[in-house]
Amino acid sequence: MVFDSTSPTVKAVAGALCIASSAVLMRLAGSSAVAASLFRCLFALPLLGGLVLLERRRGVQRLGQRSRWLARGSGVFFAADLVAWSHTISAVGAGMATVLANMQVVLVALFAWRVFGERPSRRFVYAVPAMICGVVLTAGAFGAGPGTSRPLQGALFGLASSVFYSAFLLIIREARSPKAVSVPERAAENSGAAQVLFEATFGATVTSAVMAVALPGFAIGRPWPALGWLAVLAVSSQVVGWLLITVSMPLLKASVLGAILLVQPVGSVVLAAVVLAERPSFSQIIGMVAILFAIRLAATGALPIKKVSVSPAAPQ
Repeated sequence: MVFDSTSPTVKAVAGALCIASSAVLMRLAGSSAVAASLFRCLFALPLLGGLVLLERRRGVQRLGQRSRWLARGSGVFFAADLVAWSHTISAVGAGMATVLANMQVVLVALFAWRVFGERPSRRFVYAVPAMICGVVLTAGAFGAGPGTSRPLQGALFGLASSVFYSAFLLIIREARSPKAVSVPERAAENSGAAQVLFEATFGATVTSAVMAVALPGFAIGRPWPALGWLAVLAVSSQVVGWLLITVSMPLLKASVLGAILLVQPVGSVVLAAVVLAERPSFSQIIGMVAILFAIRLAATGALPIKKVSVSPAAPQ
């Protein structure tokens, strides 16, 4: 895989920066929630399929059945996350929606502790108060800029998005674990990342298509530039961003991964301010500083993982 010598932390941060543009691009596309989810994933499939072929030519083995179904299952939650998140964007704006969805930081750590027996580090525990304060401030609890039209609805959809996002991260991370891909731990970083992401995106595409048929209000908006923005979203976020994150997953604790992904809401708030004129208030800027401090505290000295413990109740 590319950038093999780069640390997993750097790869995860780079991936988070790539997906930071997602909310802004979805807003520019002007499509319904389900349409944005469907075309984002659909456009990414051919590119990911090409990367899978490259992996196979490099001698990477085909994913086992367990890993494939775990990845596809994670895609179901990813599609649900995208739809809930899109509604959050409409209610509170692109930057704030991304922040609300990233309450997954605490949820991922708690779920990983309960389900996988992965105890968070002391640094992460110390960083949690700063994370929570940062998210609350950045969400505009003490004053927000323009773009917040339905705060209560946005908060509810944001909470739902966080739950779905947490489930997606934990399941796809398990699909990338050394146990799931049946390779030595030291080789896990380079084993089937594109394959796992392809299967997850395929699962999300199928789920989005089902929702498009079952739910009302499917709309693309003007085909151009809407489809163009969604194509850019597919490349920058679904392919490049999530590939970098997926590559780094086996060597990061779930709690640290969740903390690093908080780079995404900070970047999204900045982009929303520049592109959509959603200017953050002073308290929101303080919140972003607190988030960055928490990321640094949680991630320092936490690599690599020597063992991923999976409970017997883990998905099969």
